[in-house]
Amino acid sequence: MIGVVLIAIAILTLIVNRILSERKFLKLRDELGLQGPPAEPFFGNFRYLYKIMNENGIGATPMIYPDLVQKFGNTFGLYIGPEFEIITTDPTIIKEVFISQFSNFIDRRRLNINMAYPMLDGLLQMHLMFHDQMDNLIDGEIASVWKGEFVPVGPTVGIFEAPIPVLVDRNTDYYSYARTFFANTHFGKSIIFELAIFIPMFRHLRQFTTFGRAEKIIIKKLSASIHEREKDRANGIIRKLPPDVIDLILAENEKRVENGKIPLHHDVIVSNAWALFIAGYETTSSALAYASYLLAKHPEAQATLHEEVLSTFGDVETIDYERVMKLPYMHAVFSETLRFYPPVTTLSGRTCIKETVIGGKIRVPVGVGVVTPVQAVMWSEENFDRPREFLDDKSASAWSATYLPFGIGPRNCVGARFAEMEFKTVLAAVIRRFAFELDPEHEELQTMTGNVLQTPKGNQLFVRLVERISASQGLVIQACLPVIYVFANISAAASIAVTVFEYRTILTYEFSTRWKALKLREELGLSGPPADLFLGSRRYYNKVVSEKGLERIPHIFGELEKEYGSTYGLYLGTYLEIMTTDPHIIKEVFISQFGSLAVSK
Repeated sequence: MIGVVLIAIAILTLIVNRILSERKFLKLRDELGLQGPPAEPFFGNFRYLYKIMNENGIGATPMIYPDLVQKFGNTFGLYIGPEFEIITTDPTIIKEVFISQFSNFIDRRRLNINMAYPMLDGLLQMHLMFHDQMDNLIDGEIASVWKGEFVPVGPTVGIFEAPIPVLVDRNTDYYSYARTFFANTHFGKSIIFELAIFIPMFRHLRQFTTFGRAEKIIIKKLSASIHEREKDRANGIIRKLPPDVIDLILAENEKRVENGKIPLHHDVIVSNAWALFIAGYETTSSALAYASYLLAKHPEAQATLHEEVLSTFGDVETIDYERVMKLPYMHAVFSETLRFYPPVTTLSGRTCIKETVIGGKIRVPVGVGVVTPVQAVMWSEENFDRPREFLDDKSASAWSATYLPFGIGPRNCVGARFAEMEFKTVLAAVIRRFAFELDPEHEELQTMTGNVLQTPKGNQLFVRLVERISASQGLVIQACLPVIYVFANISAAASIAVTVFEYRTILTYEFSTRWKALKLREELGLSGPPADLFLGSRRYYNKVVSEKGLERIPHIFGELEKEYGSTYGLYLGTYLEIMTTDPHIIKEVFISQFGSLAVSK
């Protein structure tokens, strides 16, 4: 009986303590002299924000912060569950937090769902304990990759110099699981994601969410790849290929050991390889998709850019790093696309590690975050003239405190230069060969912000690509191509060592061309899964995944073999591949008839 009473008293004490703490917590904003939307215990401002989304739809999310700035000024307070954040679009305060007082704000913004493996020890959630280790890595080895030293852009550009159709392999494990991860890491997709905001311990359930399960599979493969690479290096086996991110991290780790420092733990290496993958996966691809749309909507800008690219590289000349990076109008399109549609909106945040004062009067206690919503800064009339007009003469210079697509200060985006190179090289290759036109169903683009990324509403953005008439060919190409899907993706190599952008398009021919392509399998006397006019066998593949789950992906080809035999035909779009596990055919293709099949897939 006494035990029950003691337990009841303990629980009651915890409840009372929580209530008193909440009351004190909700007074913090007033104590700091800040305004903000109404807050309530436990939820903070979350219900207020959710109400806006519920009333106006997910398409209203990018305007939440700009609207709050209009109501409460350029610096205000926001309660996100148990976390209090100072939101600012004031250029003076931005410079203070990210540059002049950087030593007081070295920790990144805390996101509860990320305060667990594999995110906790990565670049995107860096905290005090790992600053010295990771700064050495970033400033030394990794930074060299994005300064033009190891950037083989040939495979990226080559995909656009090849004849249509473009073959895109979306069947790799990394691609499938990565798409699942990104499609589910935002509000409304995971109850655990939302609960972790209010109850931090829920972050440990990350691995049981839809995105967490996909992440777990990728991390397992990534960890195995790193272990294998570590073993090879220990045996003196160094890859002959240009070094990738894993090579660079392992090389830095070896230097740490040589210098008598504590080496990076295996989990830290995995976390940072994963963080770099995440950071590069949707960002540049989204920016290119937005550029496609904006150029389609502004044909005069598109014509100017096309003329600049054509006058520099002609129809067939190789697009090289040195010249493409110096094209002035290309740089204007690049800068303005990122200002108009910044792919990352709320990652520019820091947590105070030492109490200080910003803006001359605002006290910032330890543990309080200062967040700069970049779209609210770059869409502000105080910072840009007519900010919602594309390619107007904008007054703020790039890399200023009001131009923030890559963040600002010592810990801005480590891949900024690499992303710029990708964007300019790929866009130059595409616009040289294709013209962009608006699709009737996507004349007005709506975006959404579910977490830190700004993506097209529904994750879809359609434009038309019209193949240009090549002066060097001296003939008219069948030019008007049907609607295509122009939302780009990142290819992940088997080692997932470094993410290299492939600007992906699905190009569709006239119906007669497709019908002819789909008859080829039958003409060859092969069977195979059903194929349709536009997606080939992709719809069948999607159906298997939808019905049986992601876990069946590694077994799909085994199941197809059981159903259609050891040799069958599979359509990827309109491209037919003969799939075989027949040892005799394998020997023929790879050995005895190698001369006839010498070109890699």
